[in-house]
Amino acid sequence: MQTLKKLTNPKIFILLFLACGLLASGLSQDSFKKDIKGEDEDNQNSKLEDSKILLDSNVILKKSNTNTDLSGFEAIGSFYYQEKPSDEVPKSNESDSSLSKSIEKTYKLVKVPGNRYMISDGSFIVGFKDISDQERFAEDFNLVIKSNFRNKAAYFSKGFNGLEELIKDIKNDSRVSSFELDLIDPNIKAY
Repeated sequence: MQTLKKLTNPKIFILLFLACGLLASGLSQDSFKKDIKGEDEDNQNSKLEDSKILLDSNVILKKSNTNTDLSGFEAIGSFYYQEKPSDEVPKSNESDSSLSKSIEKTYKLVKVPGNRYMISDGSFIVGFKDISDQERFAEDFNLVIKSNFRNKAAYFSKGFNGLEELIKDIKNDSRVSSFELDLIDPNIKAY
């Protein structure tokens, strides 16, 4: 009888109810953290692997002081783009150095899952099994180091020509533990 009274105590009942609820929902501490944080990193990386760089696209960074004819282009965040470009290059109605600077840096459209677009400047992030391989790796693949992290480095390729083959070679390199495109979200304004 004494045990029954202890079980009917409201505090114990609430604790048992909460514990059973957590167990029933199958939330371990790790998956709970992932649910709070959003998609887990592996799932996000696998989605990015399904991304496709549209090598025939034209992408131009928007400049507020541009007086340029961009007919045939669509706007997406801080960029103008053509998925399948015409033969015409945008023409400035005045001497516009900001447009020429924007065209000098080449961007391409990237189609990501969910029929969304991101932008690529030809850079990517490589994870390494051994941290000391980063500089030698850049030399081996003729890359420019954009930034270094603990066990990863971001690199610029020397343009988009041959990029698909370069990516395959990098992914197959024995020093590489991970690979992902370093994509630009066009809806985040560049300053």
